[in-house]
Formats: sequence, structure tokens, C-alpha cells
Amino acid sequence: MADNFAYMNFNALDNIAGSEGLKSYHGTGAVTGKEYNALVIREDTVFTVLTIVDKNGATINELTAAGLSGITLKQGEYIPAGLGAKITAFTISSGSVLAY
Repeated sequence: MADNFAYMNFNALDNIAGSEGLKSYHGTGAVTGKEYNALVIREDTVFTVLTIVDKNGATINELTAAGLSGITLKQGEYIPAGLGAKITAFTISSGSVLAY
């Protein structure tokens, strides 16, 4: 079983474990100038902006790419940036999230 650990991507495990800490955002407002690996929805939340920069430096409107425009995300949902990517901006119109 120990050999299996040799094949794990420990960077991914660090991201899932929140090794870089977390920040709570609630209410309305834009978050920019930060980089996060993932968001966890704390209460039903609606985004008007959700931007990811992928590992190649391309900026992605995740609301459009993932079909999340106008959708209420439910408490407990996990929104990962993706391998080598970062969430670089988001605007909450209602709800709250934990950003990792």
C-alpha cells in the first residue's frame, strides 16, 4: 500500500486539504487580486462573476464554461479551480463561501 502513495500528486492533496488556509466571504461584493484553489459554498449562493485562470494563463468565465449563470449553488457544493488553475475573481450577489 505504501507504494500507492508514491504515485499520488501531493500538490493536489494539499489543495484539497486547504494547506494554504482559507478566507470566508459573505454578502455581496467583488473579490479580486486574490488566487484560490477552490470555493466551498457555505449557504445557497449566486455568483455574477466567477473567473479562473488556467495552467496556461487563459482566463475562463467559469459561469459560462460550466453552465452556472443564474444558478443558485447549494450549501456544501465544492467548486475547484482545476489542476494548475486558480480562481482569480468572483462576485457574490447572495450567499457566502469559504475560499481555499
